[in-house]
Amino acid sequence: MAILREIDGLRDDGKDMLVIDKPKAASIPNNLEADLVAGSSLRPELDRPPKRQKRITRHISSAPIAKSLNDVINATQYAPYQIDIHADTSRQKQLTRTVPDEANSMPEFLQIRGHQALVQVPPRSAPMKRFTPPQSNEPKYLWINHLAIKNPPWYEDARCMQYYGRDSIAVLASLHLCQDRILVRSLERLGFEIVERESSIQGADLVISASTAILFRQLRILPTQITDIMQNLKLATNYFSRVILVFEVVAYGVMEKRTDTLIPSVDPLSPIVLTTLSALRRSIAITIVPGMSGTIGFVELVFATQGATEVSKVLTAISDHEAKRLESLIGVKEALEVCGTRPWLWREGSEDEVGLVDQYGVNSFSALYILHHFGSFLKLVEELDEDQRKEFLGPVIGEEVVLRFNDLLRPRLKGFRQLKGHSLSDASSYLAADDAGVGGSDAPKAHDEGWLVEEV
Repeated sequence: MAILREIDGLRDDGKDMLVIDKPKAASIPNNLEADLVAGSSLRPELDRPPKRQKRITRHISSAPIAKSLNDVINATQYAPYQIDIHADTSRQKQLTRTVPDEANSMPEFLQIRGHQALVQVPPRSAPMKRFTPPQSNEPKYLWINHLAIKNPPWYEDARCMQYYGRDSIAVLASLHLCQDRILVRSLERLGFEIVERESSIQGADLVISASTAILFRQLRILPTQITDIMQNLKLATNYFSRVILVFEVVAYGVMEKRTDTLIPSVDPLSPIVLTTLSALRRSIAITIVPGMSGTIGFVELVFATQGATEVSKVLTAISDHEAKRLESLIGVKEALEVCGTRPWLWREGSEDEVGLVDQYGVNSFSALYILHHFGSFLKLVEELDEDQRKEFLGPVIGEEVVLRFNDLLRPRLKGFRQLKGHSLSDASSYLAADDAGVGGSDAPKAHDEGWLVEEV
């Protein structure tokens, strides 16, 4: 009887090999050998392996196998299914997974393996041309661009100017201003010589000419000072034709320590500050009107955001503009006396100065200029009549101030001439007296005209 022996091995072509041990010719019939050669067996039990031999199989764990990128690149093959070595080769190839499961990694896999032609690139639409505005690192909102603190054009032009080697010019300053050392040092660097006045300068903090007065306030404390600011503005506009209120938006000390020009990120415009600022503008528009209640001036609000140096540049520009205006009106020599070094501003206060300020509506700067030229109030009255005073003093101290001075002086001169037994030396004290005049209402007093207000 023929014995079949199965050899555990594979041929070169990958198919299983069966080795048949042929028995001796005497023990195998001829017809059985012929059937074996033809590939068919007359006995079905010969097609199965003997009971004493077991089929050898390979068992592979069904647990998922972790795959790395290195495995994908090197095309390592995994067989998650049980494969029988006796199974058909084509079936074995179907059960063997040779590609990764992730579809997204297939293009990368093919490209790494050098099969760029097999990579399928999805079609892409043509890029659309879009306008991209220039990008900036600055935030979209800057508090400095708020309309509530927008400065007039002349202020923006003045703070960009440069000044070198200017001659010194004396200006009147109040005690309030002299306490701000940073602002005072900045003014002195640009040639302003501070003349400190112990008495009030008609509500102003700085007087740079006979017609221009400056007030300085901090914006952050505006809600607590709005009443005081309005009183000083009303008083100043009764004596000066131009009053500028400078708000310190960013503290001078903060900007002095900075070495860059960047805008501070801290927003000083709180809701209460903006509300109070709007209320201040409305109050100014309603109560301070030139020509009403003795008001001869108007108010301008400006906001300093770049420190004390910016303020000094603006005041220098205003001073230079005043000098050019006077040169066109009274000549270069006379304008130099008014807008030059001004040594006469250091003159100590006198009764004549007090009389001109309190009784005739002349500010301290103009009163010192008058006393510098005429020496006393009495000589002004004796040497110049109304027309001459208007022609000589009008371009310097303002025509509105001269007209008011003549209107107040006229009835007092008339009352003095009616008095008998008084020498001319008594005229000065009489004309400067608060109750000057004869017959009660015949001589209108200064406070009856409505221009005199209480000083704060």
